[in-house]
Amino acid sequence: MGQRVNYVVRKGNKQTIYYHKWGGNSMTSDLYQGEKKFLDMVRECTVNEELLDEVWMEGCVLIDMDARHLYFWALEFPNESTVIDYYVSKLAEKWPGWEVQQLANRMYDAEKVFSLNYLSWQKYDEPERVAADDIVNDFDEAWAEALVVIKDEAGEFITKTANITIEKIIDYGVNAVPLLKKRPAMALPAEDDDVTFNTLIIDTLAKKIMINQSIFSLWESCGYQWPGYSLTMGDYGYVRVLAMAGISSTPQKVSMDEVLEEFESLIADHDAFGPKNRLITSLKEVKEKPVKQDLQQIFNNEKPKQTLLQKVWGIFSGGKKVY
Repeated sequence: MGQRVNYVVRKGNKQTIYYHKWGGNSMTSDLYQGEKKFLDMVRECTVNEELLDEVWMEGCVLIDMDARHLYFWALEFPNESTVIDYYVSKLAEKWPGWEVQQLANRMYDAEKVFSLNYLSWQKYDEPERVAADDIVNDFDEAWAEALVVIKDEAGEFITKTANITIEKIIDYGVNAVPLLKKRPAMALPAEDDDVTFNTLIIDTLAKKIMINQSIFSLWESCGYQWPGYSLTMGDYGYVRVLAMAGISSTPQKVSMDEVLEEFESLIADHDAFGPKNRLITSLKEVKEKPVKQDLQQIFNNEKPKQTLLQKVWGIFSGGKKVY
């Protein structure tokens, strides 16, 4: 439970890794507090020796105090390229004199810009394999998992899947292309369509794959299934990844009113700014008393008090306590 993030602050020859269990969902608003308030908040956080494992990390901020560079990525971040660009430009205004950059490919980019030894000790798990019929006959009117655009000699073919993920398509390999083309075709959706959150573009002519999000270990686990292909992935947003892939069609973008509305939600001030206040607020928001008690006990590293029923059960179970 939590929204775990790391903040890495480098000054001179010293690098400090901070950990915040509740910072993931509020990173965009926390950063928007500006240099002084944000750094004061970071210094309240726990200092760790190592970065979080990838499976637990929901965001990361890298701060080079000497070069005045600010890099960040957040799992809770918009998919609309228009909103991403607007937020980053406004964030830069809150950090005058700093170079502000979104790490679109998350920890892959973080390792490059900060020379971190991170990727080498991560685990790479292969996704669950699917059968050919699963790709062709994947239908569910109530759900859409991924948008797929295929470029080949015939032009551009657009379809969507119901439950088959991008990971499973890449894991299936290059033979997934003719199977995907057996699915119903569709027009390119607008930027605010939910299906655009997971967009996969397969260019069979240039032998390129492009994805509008960063999927950790995808190529390490499945790249061998696409001989001769290269992969470009990152949290670029739907519209930008289409442009990067040279897709001829232009989708309808979100309106400026929608951009501003989304931007306001990203920078909404939190009364619980900072790790200590965030924990107190999180506990207050838990309305069911037993769950609240459990949370308090976890954070205080205390064992919960036994109920009368648990004490009675302990007697009949040889005195063993039941928690």
